[in-house]
Amino acid sequence: MLVTDVHTSPHKKRNGRSITRMEAVFARTPDMPKIIITLNEYGQPVGKNYRQLSSVIGCLVRKKLSVRCSNWRLIDAEEKDAVWDEVQVNLC
Repeated sequence: MLVTDVHTSPHKKRNGRSITRMEAVFARTPDMPKIIITLNEYGQPVGKNYRQLSSVIGCLVRKKLSVRCSNWRLIDAEEKDAVWDEVQVNLC
Protein backbone atom coordinates (compact mmCIF):
# COMPACT_ATOMS: atom_id res chain seq x y z
CA MET A 1 0.00 0.00 0.00
CA LEU A 2 1.39 3.37 -1.05
CA VAL A 3 0.87 6.15 1.45
CA THR A 4 1.67 9.75 0.57
CA ASP A 5 1.71 12.60 2.96
CA VAL A 6 -0.41 15.49 1.75
CA HIS A 7 2.04 18.02 3.16
CA THR A 8 5.13 16.59 1.45
CA SER A 9 3.68 15.80 -1.96
CA PRO A 10 4.71 18.24 -4.70
CA HIS A 11 2.27 21.10 -5.17
CA LYS A 12 1.46 22.82 -8.39
CA LYS A 13 2.51 26.44 -8.31
CA ARG A 14 -0.49 28.75 -8.42
CA ASN A 15 -0.55 31.38 -11.08
CA GLY A 16 -0.63 34.84 -9.59
CA ARG A 17 -2.38 37.85 -10.98
CA SER A 18 -1.18 38.89 -14.38
CA ILE A 19 -0.95 42.29 -15.99
CA THR A 20 -4.25 43.80 -17.08
CA ARG A 21 -4.02 44.21 -20.83
CA MET A 22 -7.59 45.15 -21.78
CA GLU A 23 -7.19 43.33 -25.10
CA ALA A 24 -10.95 43.40 -25.70
CA VAL A 25 -10.86 47.21 -25.74
CA PHE A 26 -7.64 47.69 -27.70
CA ALA A 27 -8.67 45.14 -30.35
CA ARG A 28 -11.83 47.07 -31.19
CA THR A 29 -12.20 48.18 -34.80
CA PRO A 30 -13.43 51.65 -35.81
CA ASP A 31 -16.72 50.28 -37.12
CA MET A 32 -17.66 48.88 -33.69
CA PRO A 33 -19.93 51.02 -31.50
CA LYS A 34 -18.22 53.22 -28.95
CA ILE A 35 -18.21 52.30 -25.28
CA ILE A 36 -20.47 54.74 -23.44
CA ILE A 37 -19.01 56.39 -20.33
CA THR A 38 -21.55 58.12 -18.09
CA LEU A 39 -20.38 61.10 -16.02
CA ASN A 40 -21.98 62.48 -12.88
CA GLU A 41 -22.53 66.19 -12.17
CA TYR A 42 -18.88 66.51 -11.08
CA GLY A 43 -17.50 65.03 -14.33
CA GLN A 44 -16.57 61.76 -12.65
CA PRO A 45 -17.18 58.48 -14.50
CA VAL A 46 -20.04 56.41 -13.07
CA GLY A 47 -22.18 53.53 -14.25
CA LYS A 48 -21.33 50.12 -15.59
CA ASN A 49 -18.26 51.11 -17.66
CA TYR A 50 -16.37 53.29 -15.17
CA ARG A 51 -14.07 50.45 -14.09
CA GLN A 52 -13.25 49.66 -17.68
CA LEU A 53 -12.27 53.31 -18.24
CA SER A 54 -9.91 53.34 -15.28
CA SER A 55 -8.35 50.04 -16.37
CA VAL A 56 -7.76 51.35 -19.89
CA ILE A 57 -6.15 54.52 -18.55
CA GLY A 58 -3.93 52.44 -16.27
CA CYS A 59 -2.84 50.19 -19.14
CA LEU A 60 -2.02 53.14 -21.37
CA VAL A 61 -0.08 54.91 -18.65
CA ARG A 62 2.00 51.77 -18.02
CA LYS A 63 2.65 51.39 -21.77
CA LYS A 64 3.43 55.01 -22.59
CA LEU A 65 4.97 56.55 -19.49
CA SER A 66 7.81 55.58 -17.20
CA VAL A 67 6.78 53.97 -13.93
CA ARG A 68 9.90 55.42 -12.32
CA CYS A 69 8.41 58.91 -12.18
CA SER A 70 7.39 59.53 -8.59
CA ASN A 71 5.00 62.40 -9.26
CA TRP A 72 2.35 62.73 -11.99
CA ARG A 73 2.91 66.51 -12.05
CA LEU A 74 6.50 65.99 -13.27
CA ILE A 75 5.40 64.25 -16.48
CA ASP A 76 5.43 66.40 -19.59
CA ALA A 77 1.97 67.68 -20.59
CA GLU A 78 2.46 66.47 -24.17
CA GLU A 79 2.94 62.90 -22.94
CA LYS A 80 -0.21 63.13 -20.82
CA ASP A 81 -2.14 64.51 -23.80
CA ALA A 82 -0.94 61.61 -25.97
CA VAL A 83 -2.29 59.13 -23.42
CA TRP A 84 -5.59 61.00 -23.20
CA ASP A 85 -5.91 61.10 -27.01
CA GLU A 86 -5.47 57.32 -27.13
CA VAL A 87 -8.09 56.85 -24.40
CA GLN A 88 -10.54 58.86 -26.49
CA VAL A 89 -9.77 56.79 -29.59
CA ASN A 90 -10.34 53.52 -27.75
CA LEU A 91 -13.35 54.40 -25.60
CA CYS A 92 -15.10 57.60 -26.49
